[in-house]
Order: sequence, then C-alpha cells, then structure tokens
Amino acid sequence: MMGRPAIPPEFANKPSLPTFESIVGDIRLLLTCLQSLRQNVAAMLPDPINIEVKISNELLARADELAKVEEEMSKLEGAYQRFRNLAEKAEVLKSDIYEAAAVIGPGGFNLHAANDYAKKKVNLPLPVDKLREKLPLWRAMVRIVKHVPWIQIVDLEEVLKEMEIYVSRAAIESALTVHKKVFRIRRIDRAKFVALRE
Repeated sequence: MMGRPAIPPEFANKPSLPTFESIVGDIRLLLTCLQSLRQNVAAMLPDPINIEVKISNELLARADELAKVEEEMSKLEGAYQRFRNLAEKAEVLKSDIYEAAAVIGPGGFNLHAANDYAKKKVNLPLPVDKLREKLPLWRAMVRIVKHVPWIQIVDLEEVLKEMEIYVSRAAIESALTVHKKVFRIRRIDRAKFVALRE
C-alpha cells in the first residue's frame, strides 16, 4: 500500500498552503475593508446634495434671525426717528445759541447773559470772543434784522458798531448782495431798508 509521500525536509517547517475556506475568508475581509475605505473616502468628498442641504439650513436660520432683527427694528423705529429729529433740532438750537452769543459779543454776553446761561447747564463750545471771530457778517446781520421788521441800512451799521462789530457800509452792502435770497431790500426815497425774506 502506498502511502502518502513523505514531505521533503526542506519543506517540513514551512507553513501549509491555505485552504479554500481561508482564501474565501481573506477575500471577504478584503472586500469588507475596501467597502469601509470607500465609505470613508465618500464621506470626505463633497456631496453636492449634502452641501445644498447645509446651505439651505443656513439660509433658513439666517432668515429667522433677520425676521427677529427686523421685528426689533420696527419696534425701535419710532424712537430712532424721534431721536434723529431731536438731534437735528438740537443742532439748530446750538447754532442759534452760538450765533446769538457771538453777535452779543464778549462784553454784552458777560454782562447780560452769562449768569442766566450758566444756569441752563449748556456749555458753549468756545469762548464768546472765539465764536465772534468765526461768525460771518451776514449771519450777524440775520440775527439783528430778525428782531426788526424793517431796518434802515444806516441804522443796521450803527447797531453793529454798538455790538462792537466794526464793518464798513460797503461790507454790509456786499453781504446783502451776496445773500439776496436771505434779505429783502426796499428803497424809500434815498433811504435803503432791509428785512428778512419769509
């Protein structure tokens, strides 16, 4: 009886060849690893549908946030508009105060208005003499003419002198000409009268 041939000694310590079942198991393991690798790679690659969903979600979240902001804005709109109106009015009033102080001049202001003005708790941005330096002649004329229905130009010149605003008649005439949209001029005989336009 013939038996199985003997394994040559050089192959005796070598591992045996894999069986069919172990090869199939290794192939299954390899396929599972490849499938897992494919899923991991797919997760790393951008998915246009997934990106679109994320952008849509962001859009919806921003829309909710915008709706809340606009609702709060509408609640504050009346107060904000009132604030802007008051700020504009405050600027006009400040300008009027500064011009009036400048026209009165340092002497008159300190004598007549300084104490009363200090009680109002409103500060002048500059000393009155500095305000006076910045005051254009025509604005000083507006302040004076505003309080007289019609004033003769000669009298206007005298009032300016009394307030220590020393200018020539020619300067007054020039201011009236340049700012003819502000001042009205009327001649009666040889006298010239001035008033503010309405």
